[in-house]
Amino acid sequence: MKVLRWVSVGVVPIATAVLMSAGASASWNGQQLIAHDSSAWYHCTSGNNDSGTHVDHCFYTPNTVTAEAGWWWLGQISESWLDYNSAWISNTVDTIPRNPFSDWYDVYGP
Repeated sequence: MKVLRWVSVGVVPIATAVLMSAGASASWNGQQLIAHDSSAWYHCTSGNNDSGTHVDHCFYTPNTVTAEAGWWWLGQISESWLDYNSAWISNTVDTIPRNPFSDWYDVYGP
């Protein structure tokens, strides 16, 4: 009985902690962006990804809130916001932190 109690009390919390840390590890290395804007149709981002490689990418953002999934950013990023005809509207700069509690970071445009 003592062995079974040790297994249920000792192993389950350890296994749970390992699984939870595996799910949160991505946000330690960077975050994906959620773009908030009222007039931009494109959000172009330039900066380092979660591997430390410099990348540039433009996202189509026809909605006022757009999740830009699949691209992980870390550190300072430069952003350009473009209208429907790809004409420049404005630039912004954000610093994407390491965050063990979220995989997402909100950025705000025009």
